[in-house]
Amino acid sequence: MMERFLICLLLFWLNPSRSTANSGPQTDDLCKRLEQSIQGKKHGFLAGNLAYYVGGFHASWKPIEDETLGLTHPFYHDLRSRGVGMVESQIDGTEHTGVGNDYRGWEFYKDTRVLYGSVRIGDKVHKHPVPTKMIWRPDKMVCEYQIEGVKIREEKFIGTNDAAASIITSSEPVILQFTGHSFYVRHSVSSSAKIKYNTDRNVLLIKEGGTVTSKPDPDGPDRVGPCVYQGMTTALSSSRDFSKTLALSTGAKGEKKYFFEIPCDHNGVTVSWAMHDNENTALKGAQDIINKNSQMLLDKTIEMNQLLSEQIPQFRCSDPKFEDI
Repeated sequence: MMERFLICLLLFWLNPSRSTANSGPQTDDLCKRLEQSIQGKKHGFLAGNLAYYVGGFHASWKPIEDETLGLTHPFYHDLRSRGVGMVESQIDGTEHTGVGNDYRGWEFYKDTRVLYGSVRIGDKVHKHPVPTKMIWRPDKMVCEYQIEGVKIREEKFIGTNDAAASIITSSEPVILQFTGHSFYVRHSVSSSAKIKYNTDRNVLLIKEGGTVTSKPDPDGPDRVGPCVYQGMTTALSSSRDFSKTLALSTGAKGEKKYFFEIPCDHNGVTVSWAMHDNENTALKGAQDIINKNSQMLLDKTIEMNQLLSEQIPQFRCSDPKFEDI
């Protein structure tokens, strides 16, 4: 009896299918394996912990907006609001949804304008160029542009610190222009945003604020209250100084607008975005991802490959065809 048991145990350990099925995590570059060419087909999406990025906007099947240079729609979302406003429910009992529930404004990010890029070559400005090619991967987006024979390439990603960056290189020297404004969307009523430029750090700081229309209860009326980012700080920075080209203005509803230019060549330039309740934390995040852009992008790739390899079951299947599905 013992002899049969030992034989069965030996055969079990020598079974090749067993060793394959229980092999360790893959060391492949799964981000590379999953990359897709998405220009004109869908918008790009990147995720951090509490920060996200949408490049361009496609409503279902219909293209609404193409991605362009810079950081068009990065946004912070920690579920303090399930929409665009911070209004408290007026329903009694168990149906009371607290503060921040909103039956409208879930896609507020599509109205944001953070860093919309244009390219100036000589005296001609190419406003918000459309990528000739856009590659999505779990760790980053890669956009390529062809403008008057100039090749421009950018890599966009969200770092482990929840800041977003775009690393841009150009085959020939060009001037990049960036425009944007403080948080103000279609449901906004007013803006109380304030803006300032930190000369020592080359960081633009926006103290967000204003009122929006929300619908906190399903059968209740629309109500006006603070916006989702009330009191938060948006920090925008660049690896090149933009103090001499920075122009600030105020829109019709009180929103703060900004414009600046920076040079770009084959050595590259990086622009960044970060957002936090604490101004210093936002500022540090925007600077750190610029100062450590290559390392933070590599860390992001390693992190996503590890997640895909160790936490997604289909990438560890003994039959390769199921990994490809």
